[in-house]
Amino acid sequence: MLIICIMLALFSIHQSQQACTTAQAPFPKIIGGVSAGTELLQIDYHQDSDHLAVVGVTYDQGVRGDSLGGIDIYPIIITYESSTYIWGKVFSSLLQETFGGVHINRLATKIIVTTLATTRKLIIFNLSNGNVIAAISVTVQDIYREYQRILMLLEDGSILLGDKNTIVRLLTNTPSASVIKITGYTTVGLRTNSAQSKVHAYSYGSNVCMITKLNSGLNWVYQFQAQCSSGNPVSLVQDFQTCIFETNSSTDTIVFQEGTKFYRVNADYSKSNYTTSTLHDQSGPSLFARGLHCKNADLAYSLMWGTYSADSNSIFVAQANFQTNKFTYTRYLQKTSGDIEGGVIYGVNKFKLLERYSLALQKGASTFITGSSTQHQGVIYSPTLTCQSIDQYTYPVVLGTSSSLYFVAVVIYYSLTIPLNVTPQTLLPSNIDQTQFEDQYTSQCSLDFPQAPHDYAGLSSTQTTYQFIYAIESISSLTIPITAFTASKTSPSVADPIFVYSLINYIGSPNCVSVTMNTGDIVIHSASTLGLSSYEIEIEGKTQDCQSITAIFTLVGQPNTAPLFQGISGSILSTIHARQGDVIEFNLPIIVVDPDSGQMMTVSILDQSGLAFPKFVDFVDYSHKSIRFEPFTSTPIGAYQISVLLTDGIGTSTYTLNIVVEIQNPPILPAFATTLLNIGGPVFDTNLQLEISILAGKQQTITFPHISDPDNDQFECTVSLGSATPFSLYNQMKLLLNPQVQHVSTNPYTVTITLQDLNVYFSKSTIYQIRIIVRDGSTSQANTENVISASNSNSSTQTNSIKSSNSSNQSIDGNHNFPVSVKTDNIQQGNPSIKENNESAVTIMLANLKLVSVSNQGEAKIKIIALYSEQIFNEFTNSSFEIKVLTREDNQLVKYTIVDLSSNIMTLQLNFKNPSTLSNSQSFDILQILNIKEIKIKHQNIIEIIKKDIKLKKYIPSQLSADQAAQMVLLQKSAEYVSYALVSSNLLLNIFLSGILSYLFGLLNDISQLTMLQLININIPGKSQLIMNMLMNLIYMDLLQTNLWLEKIIEIEDDEDSLCPSFYQAGYSTSNTVSNMGSTFVFIFFLVALFIIFAFLRLMIKHLPAWLLSILEKWSKLAFWNLPVRFFIQQYQAILISSLLCIDLSLNSFQISSEDLKQSLDTPGNRFSVFLGLLLFFLSIGIPLLMIRIIYKNRNNLQTSEFQDKYGTLLEGLQLRIAEASLRAKLIPYFSNLVLLRWGIQLAILVFMSEILSLQIILSFTISFCFTIIVYEIQPYESYPGYFNINENYFKVFNEVLVTYYLIVMMTLTDLVYQDDEIRSNAGLCQFTMIFVIVFCNIAKSALIGINALIKKRVQKQNRVKKYVQDVGLFQEVRSIQIEKEDNSISDICIGQQQEQLSNLKISQRRVLKNERVGECQRESGLANKKARPQLLMPKDQAYSLHCDETMPQELQYSTYSSLSKKYAADEHFQESIKRINDTFQQQSEAILSMLSTLNRPPK
Repeated sequence: MLIICIMLALFSIHQSQQACTTAQAPFPKIIGGVSAGTELLQIDYHQDSDHLAVVGVTYDQGVRGDSLGGIDIYPIIITYESSTYIWGKVFSSLLQETFGGVHINRLATKIIVTTLATTRKLIIFNLSNGNVIAAISVTVQDIYREYQRILMLLEDGSILLGDKNTIVRLLTNTPSASVIKITGYTTVGLRTNSAQSKVHAYSYGSNVCMITKLNSGLNWVYQFQAQCSSGNPVSLVQDFQTCIFETNSSTDTIVFQEGTKFYRVNADYSKSNYTTSTLHDQSGPSLFARGLHCKNADLAYSLMWGTYSADSNSIFVAQANFQTNKFTYTRYLQKTSGDIEGGVIYGVNKFKLLERYSLALQKGASTFITGSSTQHQGVIYSPTLTCQSIDQYTYPVVLGTSSSLYFVAVVIYYSLTIPLNVTPQTLLPSNIDQTQFEDQYTSQCSLDFPQAPHDYAGLSSTQTTYQFIYAIESISSLTIPITAFTASKTSPSVADPIFVYSLINYIGSPNCVSVTMNTGDIVIHSASTLGLSSYEIEIEGKTQDCQSITAIFTLVGQPNTAPLFQGISGSILSTIHARQGDVIEFNLPIIVVDPDSGQMMTVSILDQSGLAFPKFVDFVDYSHKSIRFEPFTSTPIGAYQISVLLTDGIGTSTYTLNIVVEIQNPPILPAFATTLLNIGGPVFDTNLQLEISILAGKQQTITFPHISDPDNDQFECTVSLGSATPFSLYNQMKLLLNPQVQHVSTNPYTVTITLQDLNVYFSKSTIYQIRIIVRDGSTSQANTENVISASNSNSSTQTNSIKSSNSSNQSIDGNHNFPVSVKTDNIQQGNPSIKENNESAVTIMLANLKLVSVSNQGEAKIKIIALYSEQIFNEFTNSSFEIKVLTREDNQLVKYTIVDLSSNIMTLQLNFKNPSTLSNSQSFDILQILNIKEIKIKHQNIIEIIKKDIKLKKYIPSQLSADQAAQMVLLQKSAEYVSYALVSSNLLLNIFLSGILSYLFGLLNDISQLTMLQLININIPGKSQLIMNMLMNLIYMDLLQTNLWLEKIIEIEDDEDSLCPSFYQAGYSTSNTVSNMGSTFVFIFFLVALFIIFAFLRLMIKHLPAWLLSILEKWSKLAFWNLPVRFFIQQYQAILISSLLCIDLSLNSFQISSEDLKQSLDTPGNRFSVFLGLLLFFLSIGIPLLMIRIIYKNRNNLQTSEFQDKYGTLLEGLQLRIAEASLRAKLIPYFSNLVLLRWGIQLAILVFMSEILSLQIILSFTISFCFTIIVYEIQPYESYPGYFNINENYFKVFNEVLVTYYLIVMMTLTDLVYQDDEIRSNAGLCQFTMIFVIVFCNIAKSALIGINALIKKRVQKQNRVKKYVQDVGLFQEVRSIQIEKEDNSISDICIGQQQEQLSNLKISQRRVLKNERVGECQRESGLANKKARPQLLMPKDQAYSLHCDETMPQELQYSTYSSLSKKYAADEHFQESIKRINDTFQQQSEAILSMLSTLNRPPK
């Protein structure tokens, strides 16, 4: 057994070792042979596709793979992908030519090279296989220098080429090239933005560098000149590089450099705003620019070579920071021995650098890699996947000089000049023999690589955060833990993965940051040295089988922030009540917030005075997470304060913890003992006045008598002011009364006084009640009863004064003030605001209140409908309202606090006794707010009054905690983003795949069957209601948030009069049609506007340009009918609901009196709402009837292109069966109307039966069940064949089944079935689950349909290409036969009959070849796995028009018909289609035979 275990262990070790293999490192790449030299001149790299290309020349015939010797040079190009050799080409026909320029296009599909000579050869290759796409020749003024970047291949097929003072634009298929020139300047660089809509032309004048931005048409945009040091353009290009950073499509940053001088242009094209800046290292190191990368708008990475400090012939990366005006130089790799021609940089430590030639290169400080000892070879360096020692070293930061260089705007235009002639070239390359240099240096330059099969899979470096903040004040080293990298084992016998971590990139002060090898933890050795800055580090983790993965982190230095307890507002933790002898443990907040990483948190406690904490207070254990309070029986009763200190070693946060030590619980004694231990409670020594009558406007102070206790116990006096609170104040045994006129009442106010002793064993109390009557203090009550005054007066007097002015003053929901003009004369004394014997007109306005909403967090919002709402708000107090929950026992009273006033909305914070129990049954609890006092304010000649006893009612939604509310808000915002993304992505996809938008509408319509059910008037628990609201907004595309802005554009009279709570929660909170429609109203407006615009254009048709006529024609043909029909079907529910609510609420279901109708039409907003609702109602009935009429009228032409173009939306998604005469087939075209009818009936039930809950559910269940049967039996919907076969009919049935089950679960939410909260909660969870299932399945279905469309489009494209190749091949062969026949030298070879036989034989061969190609096409597209496959993929109705499909080969059409012919043999349509196919074949064959027969005629 031991031997077996040892053998298994050895086998496991052996297997793990086999997972690593040693191979030649990808870098440095040494290119060349051993018989002659090879030189590399220019490099290009495409970061996104990881393609690398180099060009140059070679003398070596071994590299070329020929026997032409080693004296002459030939141009070469070599390409790599992901560091692996792809292909290399050499042109033996271009003797003594040199490739000196190369550029990979933006999509990484093509590559262009150029020769150096003035007779310039430009060759375009296919990047994937090296095939030559095109080659041209053009004669220019100057030679091409390998340092220059003045060659670009654009995506439109054009080529940009810089040449002295010109820019040349060429097309390979155009005989001439356009040229623009600028006098006095030489082009030294060309670049474009990512969209290739702008060209950056860099040029050189006398000690001046200039950038000119041109648009895609090479027209001038802007231009700047900068001070340069180079004496000529040849010197400049050896030290000149450029880059661009694009913030967005209208904003970018361009940086170019000359050595260590950097120039920046920030451009905002939307505002034509251009700003410049410069950054210069005046120390002038001997460094030469070889590449430039713009990291962001403020930071550029420059790849440089030369000498810095004491390091010569070395490679450096310079970070130029325009924000801090600092330079950071970092050295990489080893010294070089040859010339560094150029490079590409794409990260701070990611670059590719080209050395023209070298005999040997350093691997380390004293080790070398030797290729050929006598022949030089080109080298490509990179710090990634290299066997060289990276030797990274960062030098001290250098402070640069900003904006010290000349950099100003100029205007020097380019002008057109004489075009150049373009000559096509036929150049045939041969393949390079890569074995001469690939994998030749494994022994000298190797790395360990993972070898399949791997021991581990699924490597992951995912982190919870990628940014760490360190405190710069930290003295000791900081250790910042990271999330460990993970991997899964591919076999149980493999050892658990162990990652070895290393720091592979850090740019900063040396020896300040390191990584723990075993854990990957980041160690900052000196935070003060790093300072206030940001550093990017990269950590690599490598497994035992040599696989590796990296993660990039950012370290940010900031001043220290003291740690805090999360969730604690202020510095008070809590107040702890502990009785003598009790033991209480208090848990400190678990989560400590400290942005500074790597610090150790400590918690300590002190007495408030700073001394040691009391003896009865201590931590529970060493973790200091809980505090124990254990007051002794001898601990004095009283209040204590301790400080809880939270520190990170640098900063400290102090919290206060209050402790109240109370008297020990008395022992439980028998009843007779309580009398012995406590004779009685405390009492007043003398009589207290218990009946008080006071005049309004008078003050009175009542001093309480002395208090004594028969047991001499300590005691306390508690006074409850109750209803007398507004005018009473208690302080130090004194009661101060100061009632005003508004407090006059015949009902007494009650003040309760409680005297209670503090007996240790048994406490007793004595209660006194003082009754206070406030009487009117006016001298002549009779004379003031009919007077209106701006000052406060008796409330009954106010009521009598205005009672006759407006009979509707008790209306709760009125929206208007009602002015009343009152003439006051013979004013009595006591009204100082109006002088005696003076006549003046005073306008009385009746203000009103309206309860807008009650939130799920206990907030009530009341709208103050008044001219001076702010002054009225100031009159309200916390005793102005009486608030009750009417549906609770004894009309549960609710305390409240007035929070604030926003606009004219007053917010009350309600303090429910038990909020979690509110609205937890079938119905909602009702909140009633009663205004218990009259409020009157005066402003100039206007008196505004809010009447007393205004009742406001609104249902109470289920109450949520703060955390639940935050989750709801997050869920709502997420749903909004998802809605925008779903709609916008489908709209965008519709541009590329016509018809894909219909899948979105189908998805929304499918989900709408379920969302309508939320309008059933039942209280749905949990998150289901919120999810349904979000889905309804998505279905109706209510994404414009019209409630925030629409009422500011048009007048909307929003009465907040919802039909029932379920409609209110769904967003239908009013009877106003415009408000209820929301975004739908905006869509209708724009749709009508669109029709008006095109109608106007039609009137001006004679004067329109051609492009506008084309748009108008497409509109008339495709969108004039289809667009409104699609919109109507999609928005039918929103339109019908809004119109039905208007009819029910505003017109009382057409049972309304003339007076009530006038009141409903009293304002322009109400009139617009009612008339719009009526119009939409009749359209909701009339348009479906019109749709039925159109279908019936064209029932025999439903599949014609004319009907489809005009009315195709009416039949979208339906599987027509024209050939069948059954009733089912005749009903299918009308099925969309049947769906609208079903929606209409459902919505009418929901609106007009909102009070009959059980009937709503039963009828909805019946409708859903019947519709399920109809769909299953008729099978009206068109399936979606393809890679995923989707039967739409089964999916509709699936949706309806879920709707049915949803209704069944909804029945359990009624109080008639269950009243158990747990069952209701579970039912809500079931509903939520069904919502998730139906939404997920429908989205998945739409996604699969979209994938099918993409696959179909790809197959169609392949078929078009193959058919084109077949047609062109056949034509070329026929043409070649004609040419051969016309040649007199071979005219006697064939006679006419033999030629015809030969031609027939060739046609037969072509057909055989064509059939073979069709088979290949079928196999590639997945359409011919089985002979029966076409029958499954091609329904009969689609096959009717198969012969019109030009993208499908005719043999495939014929085979498809053949596979269907047996099944549908009796169908005349198929016979006609097969006949068309045969006729087409016959016509083509006869045409070819006719053409060939002409060959028998003697040539002219």
